[in-house]
Amino acid sequence: MSRTIHVIANIRKLRESRRYSQKYMGSTLGVCQNAYGKIELGQTKLTVEDFLSIADTLGVAPEVLMRD
Repeated sequence: MSRTIHVIANIRKLRESRRYSQKYMGSTLGVCQNAYGKIELGQTKLTVEDFLSIADTLGVAPEVLMRD
């Protein structure tokens, strides 16, 4: 599994464990649910800025999202 896919999988797991919707996550990034969903599907590149914002929204340090 590539590093990016692994990070995205961790983001999704944490988002779901916190019961945050894609719509909510998208709103924290200033995008619609559809655009956020494309990030989780790997159809849109995850920028460093968005990665850091997602980590902040999920309440974890960025390195937590990179763990195996």
